Amino acid sequence: MPSVDDASFMFGDLHSVTGVRCLDQFLANRSYVSGHCLSESDIVIFEALGTCPMETFLHACRWYRHIASYQPATKVCMVASDAVAQVSKYPSPACLLWSACLEEIASFWKVIVSCA
Repeated sequence: MPSVDDASFMFGDLHSVTGVRCLDQFLANRSYVSGHCLSESDIVIFEALGTCPMETFLHACRWYRHIASYQPATKVCMVASDAVAQVSKYPSPACLLWSACLEEIASFWKVIVSCA
């Protein structure tokens, strides 16, 4: 999973105007930090920011509100699905068992989210 250190490497200090400006420019033509849907990178950076950026950072503010609109269970489900994808790359018996467990957890959270 990406860490706060990874976010700092990409955008600098997200508690500074310079770091938020860098994030804002990066998100000018993107809906997500990585790829075309919610990812672990989005969650890490969202949590690193802590609060919505000032309105002057239009793109970062839009992105922050979008990520905040996801229910916590959706975020957990997404993280579990990403973990399944990562574990599936290494098909040892232990990893396959772990992958099956993660798939079951992801399915559980998808049911919870769809019922919410």
